[in-house]
Order: sequence, then structure tokens, then C-alpha cells
Amino acid sequence: MKFFWKVFLSTLFTAVFAFSAGSFLLIDSQFRSSFSKEVEAAYTENSLLRRSLHRELETLQETYSYKGVPASQYEADGAPASALLRAAALSVSGSISGGTLPFRLCTAEGNPVFSQLPSPSSGLIAGLTPESQGYVLVSSGHSHTLHIAGPLILGEKTYYLENTREVSDLFQSRDSLYRTFLLLTLALAAICAVLSFFLSLRLTRPVEILSAATRKLAQGDLSRRAEVRSKDELGGLAEDFNAMASQLEQNVQELKKEVRRREEFTASFAHELKTPLTSMIGYADLLRSRSLGEKDTVLCANYIFEEGRRLEALSMKLMELIVLQKQAFPLRRILASQLFSRVEAAVRPSMEIAGARFSVVCEEAELPLEPDLMQTVCINLLDNARKSLGQNGAVTLLGHWGPEDSYTIAVQDNGKGIPAEDLNKITEPFYMVDKSRARAQGGAGLGLSLCRSIVLLHGGELTFESTPGKGTLAAVHLKEVNRFES
Repeated sequence: MKFFWKVFLSTLFTAVFAFSAGSFLLIDSQFRSSFSKEVEAAYTENSLLRRSLHRELETLQETYSYKGVPASQYEADGAPASALLRAAALSVSGSISGGTLPFRLCTAEGNPVFSQLPSPSSGLIAGLTPESQGYVLVSSGHSHTLHIAGPLILGEKTYYLENTREVSDLFQSRDSLYRTFLLLTLALAAICAVLSFFLSLRLTRPVEILSAATRKLAQGDLSRRAEVRSKDELGGLAEDFNAMASQLEQNVQELKKEVRRREEFTASFAHELKTPLTSMIGYADLLRSRSLGEKDTVLCANYIFEEGRRLEALSMKLMELIVLQKQAFPLRRILASQLFSRVEAAVRPSMEIAGARFSVVCEEAELPLEPDLMQTVCINLLDNARKSLGQNGAVTLLGHWGPEDSYTIAVQDNGKGIPAEDLNKITEPFYMVDKSRARAQGGAGLGLSLCRSIVLLHGGELTFESTPGKGTLAAVHLKEVNRFES
């Protein structure tokens, strides 16, 4: 069942049920109150008849005694004789409202002594005691009558006086109210159905809009957003959906950028492989198919060797980047001067060929390192610095103490610098600031990503500060370094 119909039916059912239950309880409460009043009135009439009958018997007994009639003629076993009772009852019936209160006088066994009631005894007397009175409702078709009975003690005998009270009007009034209530319920249900329909439309409209936006999003329309129409929970849900869609769109865009960068890397890597491999195959075929002089043979072999070394370095960088994401390396303490000496020996020839002024400044310390990996970091940073130099270029390898027993290994150059928008991306795999220059100089966007992975393995931090046209400062910050004591 759709959410619309759930809202519609639940609203309609709740309204109709609340009205029906309230109206039924109100009518029933009013009927019970009126019925109780009728019972009280019938009890009052019964009490009035019994008191009147008792007084009338006393009056008749005094009259007979005054006239000298023997008591045996109007009493039997200490109780009024049946004739005297009938006479008293007839007198009472005529004196109270002209006989509009018919009653019946019975013995305890239910035998009538005097009766003006058309209906037979209701059997109520059998359930009464000499001290109690009661009533029973007798219904026949549309007629409803209250039968009241109360005890009348005369001498040593107990009689019961029964009277009736017609309450058919009360039941007819209740039935009329029920019919009116039914009509009002049907009218209310029709009105509530219309109101619930439009209310349900209004309440479910944001859900439909959100559902449509979700379908569009699932179909690939990442720019689709849900309209926020309210500040309630549905409005909050729409805002959350829009936030999710925005984040998803951003993530997809980042993934697309990553795919493009990887495609660019693949193209670059394929280009780097194709060109030297073609030359290497050509020189190798030349060596295989011709007899060359010693000088030409050395040149061909040297070219094949240099190109093979370059391909090996490029492949190893990719290999190391993948491996470093899965392994940890044991660290050992090494003097900073030893590390800097190894790095200087490795890069000074390339610096001299590039015509760069290269210097090393080192404060001594015991560094917790994996020496080969940290040497790779330094060589990569120095190689990037060398590639960025212009004329009169200078590169400095620095090692100095920082705050709280930290140590910084830094590479400072006065080269082209890095634009501010690229600083946060240069350590991402396959990212190259200047693609054409990087490709021409043998780069593939792997060096700084490799450096960042190595520094993280050492529990350190790799930072960059750069001003375009003035140079770059790349720094490795290491912690838990011991000061060297000679």
C-alpha cells in the first residue's frame, strides 16, 4: 500500500472513530442518567403509595373500631383482612392523581390482593427481602416499562406493592439520537474523506518529490536536488538528501579526476616504455645483425644500459609505492651526517651536470630511520629541486633541530616554485604540476607520493612551502630524535 493511502486511511479512520466513540459515549451517558432519574422517580412513587396505603389502613381500622365493629371482622392473624386491604387500596388509588398511578398489592407468595396493572406479575417479588425494594425493566416490542416493588409490613405479615412507570419515550429518544448520530457520522466521514485526501496529498508531496529526485540520482543525474518546502522532518530529510547528493557528486568528480590522472599516467608510462624500448630493440638488433667496431659497440651497449636503468627506476618507483602501502619496516638509529654524506654522494654528479650550486648543512643527531628508504626521500626531493632550477640555480640540503626534540630534513631551492592551488595535490599518486616538463625529464608523478608514504612509515610529516618564481622548501619533520653526544 502506498504511503499516500496509509496517510489518507489512517487520518480518515482516526477522525471517524474519535467522533463515533465520543458521540456514542455522550448519548449512552445521557441515556443512563435519564434512566436513573426514571428509576428514582418510580421508587418515589412506590414509597408514596406504600405510605398512603399504610395511612389509609390505619384510618379504616380506627373507623371500624369507633363504630364498634369487632376486630376479628377486619383483621386476621394480626394483619388487615383482605377486604380491608382492597378497600384501602381502592381508596388510595382514587385519591392519588385520580388513579393515574396504578399498582398491585401482593402477598409474599406473589398472590395478588389488589391489582390495577394489566400485565401479570413480573416475578420481581421472588427476589426481594422484607427490607429491600427493586425494579425490573420489561420490554415488549417498542414498549418499555419499569416494574417497581417495595415491601409493606402490616402486623406480622409482609406484602409487596408493585407499580409501573412507562419509559418507552426515553428509549425512543435514544434511538432517535442514534439515527441522527449515524447520519452525522456518514456526513462527517464524507467531509473527512475530502479533507484527508487533500491533506494526504500535501503531506506526501515532499516524499514524492524526494522519491523522484532519488530515481534521477540513481539514473546518473548527480546534479538533481530535492526541493525543500518546509522546516519539519520531511524538510530535514530533503536537506539531508541534498547534502548526500552533493557529497556523492563531489566524490564522483574526484573519482573521475583520479581516473583521468591514472589514464594520463598510463599514457605517460606507455610513452616512456615505448620510446626507449624501440631504441633499445633497434640498437640490440644492430649489435646482433652487424659487426661493429669496438667504439660503436660500446656506444650501443651503453645506450641500452642507460635506457634499461631508467626503465628499471621508473618500474621500481611504481612497485615501491604499491608495496609501501602494505608493509612496515624496522627502524634503526643512524647519524644524520652519515645519511647526508650518502645522499650528497648520490646527487652531486647530477647537480654538477645541471650547473646547480649544491650545498649541505647538517646539525648532528641520532635519527630513527630505515636508511635506504629515507635516502630515497632525500634523493627524490633533491631531484625535484634540480628539475625546477633555471639559470644560477641553487639547492641546499639542510638538517637542523626543531622544537621538543624534533629534527627537520629540508631541501631548499630557488627554482620556479609551485602554484598555491597545487600544493595540496603534489603528494597524490600520478599528479604532475607541469606534465610536459615532468615527462621530458623522466617523471611520472610518483616521486612525492612515494616520499609521503615513507615519511608516514617513520611517524613523521612531509610539508611544502613555495612561492612561484622564488623557490620551494620541502621539509621532513621527524620525532623522538636523540641528540648526538660525541
